[in-house]
Amino acid sequence: MVAKVYEFPDQIRGDTWNLEITMVDAAGAAVDISGNEYWFTLKSDIDVLDAAADLQYGPVTEGSPGAANGILSFSIPGALTKDLTGRTYHYDLQEVTAAGEVNTILIGRIRIRKDVTLTASYSGITPDVSSSSGTATYSGATTSTSPTEIYLGGINGSTLNINEDSVLSFTALVVGKDSVTDESCAFEFSGAIERDTGDTTAIIGTVGKTILGYENASFDADITADTNYLKISVTAASTNNTKWSARVTYTEVSY
Repeated sequence: MVAKVYEFPDQIRGDTWNLEITMVDAAGAAVDISGNEYWFTLKSDIDVLDAAADLQYGPVTEGSPGAANGILSFSIPGALTKDLTGRTYHYDLQEVTAAGEVNTILIGRIRIRKDVTLTASYSGITPDVSSSSGTATYSGATTSTSPTEIYLGGINGSTLNINEDSVLSFTALVVGKDSVTDESCAFEFSGAIERDTGDTTAIIGTVGKTILGYENASFDADITADTNYLKISVTAASTNNTKWSARVTYTEVSY
């Protein structure tokens, strides 16, 4: 597969980037991408190692209904874009197939513009309330039957942080699949987390949890409030390599 050179539309620093790409073959027919993994990497210096990349997001595992029609859609949360510098970066989008074949799908440049609104002020008055909403994607892999934390974008230590003096409501879908037994699980959560002055962070009430389905009762997942962030922990049914993904939709208000 030959990589396509593509210049993405300008993106805004600090925003959630909602990206969608449709994969087609040489004849223009849609390519089924179900089960493939994708990585989006952004660098100001193309020669540095990935560990020094300005932004790397993945793995994105496309299993949505659109995957059969070649549609890859993913959202890079503002928590990962907010520290970028306003400039033009190099990027590529790589695919890893189920057979382990690596393909560079897109390559080119993307211009990042500085956001204008940092703290809003109207007629000399600073609003008492600010709000935000978005979607955050967590992912990871486990080789243990102990509860294990997974992270935002699959990047170790990256989390959905909660602002001081705020409340964040969320709904989340968490799925896992054992790569050896092919056993799967899916859970749905809903709840709210409050962070007060002094960094006291706690779940309000209880987190609603629904088992959408599992093929082994040893699978489990939980959402809790850790120090200033939303924490997702997963438990595999075996020590096999088990892949996990979670999609969190949230709304936050603070003062």
